[in-house]
Amino acid sequence: MNIHLRPSVRSRFCAATILAIVPAAMSTFATPTANAGITRHEVHASRQQASASPSSKTVWFVVRDAAGKLVTQLTKQDFQIFEDGKPRQITTFLTPQKVSTPLTLGLLLQFSGQRHDTVPYGELNSAASFFRTAINGRSEGFVATFASRVHPLGSITSDPGELQRDVRLAKGEDLRGSSSLYDAVVWACQKRMSPGPGIRNVLVIVSDGHDNSSRRTSKDAVKAAVRSGTQVYFLDLAYADPYFAPGLRDELNREVEKFVGATGGSLIFVHREKQFEQAFRMISAQLNHEYALGFRLAERECDGHLHRIEIRSADSHLRAFGPGQVYATKDCATTSGP
Repeated sequence: MNIHLRPSVRSRFCAATILAIVPAAMSTFATPTANAGITRHEVHASRQQASASPSSKTVWFVVRDAAGKLVTQLTKQDFQIFEDGKPRQITTFLTPQKVSTPLTLGLLLQFSGQRHDTVPYGELNSAASFFRTAINGRSEGFVATFASRVHPLGSITSDPGELQRDVRLAKGEDLRGSSSLYDAVVWACQKRMSPGPGIRNVLVIVSDGHDNSSRRTSKDAVKAAVRSGTQVYFLDLAYADPYFAPGLRDELNREVEKFVGATGGSLIFVHREKQFEQAFRMISAQLNHEYALGFRLAERECDGHLHRIEIRSADSHLRAFGPGQVYATKDCATTSGP
């Protein structure tokens, strides 16, 4: 299996090295019983409190050394953040050990006819286990399949058992029709994610990257993800399809890399069913080892556009991997506060 964290560093990390740290990372998730007694009303009440400063920007990122090992003991002084090449002041900072941000976790599954040739239904068991460990406390999740249209499987919920049942419902769905990947991403980011600085939105997509029926474009999908502050983790099935020409795979991968580079997620290639479990463990490891960094936009840049951001480590042997873009609302200058 190959993992791609950012396009410019494809050759730097060995998948075997990264996988070696994942089992230990899984133990940091709370157990499903942590959700007992938590109602959806309580989840949203805690989220409103966390989102009290809508003008600030919060980004989540991981740090790796030259060997690909995750580094988790750094401090605020070890980082700088740049927006459009200009340094910005870090206003808040949390180490991975202290991050307890509410999580909205979405799963989008491509169920078009093309999936007959690309590990059909192979992700379902691993995805169900992933939700069991990932959803706890103030977190919530949702599951949807897509072909020519999006088909939500249940509603958004903080109950990991319900999410597991939603995943298993997909086993009874037919694999047919075209693929509207970009429409599905826009739907998930606009209809299911919770925009705001106090929410961590994560979208896991299982797809071959092919889109042949969306009304929206790749650019629309990237903008929707960045605007909602959603990290996109893409489990790419392009190399599992024996009928894809190499040139088409390369073209699709370039489009998928835009999601990863802009949002700070990961691109993971899956060839066989047994690799899904490893892929979801990779995602778990990254989510469990993320730093949280807050900053404010300059007043003149509250323009309703996307802006480039970069997080730099003071140690040249370490590299920060986070979102490459951030969305600036038009009213952030009037709501930024002190």
